[in-house]
Amino acid sequence: MTPKVSLCIPAYREAEKLAKLLDSIASQDFRDFEVIVSNDSPDNAVQQICEAYPALAIRYFRNTPAKGSPGNWNFAIAQARAPWVKLMHHDDYFYDSRALGTFYQASEAQLAIVTGKHRD
Repeated sequence: MTPKVSLCIPAYREAEKLAKLLDSIASQDFRDFEVIVSNDSPDNAVQQICEAYPALAIRYFRNTPAKGSPGNWNFAIAQARAPWVKLMHHDDYFYDSRALGTFYQASEAQLAIVTGKHRD
């Protein structure tokens, strides 16, 4: 089934910050999402952090050679399967457990305003 939101994470080093982001994703009340990590790091630290979150079913990609910042961002977004994409860098995180649900509801409401329709 297609998720409603793709959380696209272009990562580069700083695996401990990625862990904070993944913790915040795991705590979300809204659950209809996928997590995509596109890794430009030269070592396996980011991959090891991703493997520590099996419940998130992370779609992990290692870029060899590294794509650089814009290329890594674009690659992560290109893997998205959901109609809504939220780009989150490895050093971002959700402030509370309602944040992703609020993002989704606001996105759908804005779509309804612009198009005059709701998705089913």
